[in-house]
Amino acid sequence: MKLSEMDTRQMAEALCKLTEPIGNMVADKACTDALAKALQRDQQGTIGEQLAHAAKAVLPQLLGPHLDDLIAVAAALTGKTAEQVAAQRGTETIRDLMDCFDKELVDFFRSSARTASKA
Repeated sequence: MKLSEMDTRQMAEALCKLTEPIGNMVADKACTDALAKALQRDQQGTIGEQLAHAAKAVLPQLLGPHLDDLIAVAAALTGKTAEQVAAQRGTETIRDLMDCFDKELVDFFRSSARTASKA
């Protein structure tokens, strides 16, 4: 569920559950460096080539050392348990995450990244 669709109690619970896994990802310099590289504005090539560049930079960092964190994020946003998310088809997890993505979630990630960089 998108943060913007949650009532106050649901949002508070989801944000509390998101804090640790997102904190883990943004505190990892390799992860944030990969994300910064993926978001470079001066990339050349087609949109497909730019997406491939971003995927190569970020996915190994998210799906390797931070897979459990990513699963925890999906669980927090969907109301499923981490075990349910881990056991479901990968395409369902991607769909779940895409369905939950909204401005409020992006703002939460940005806020977490700024907090971690000051620590």
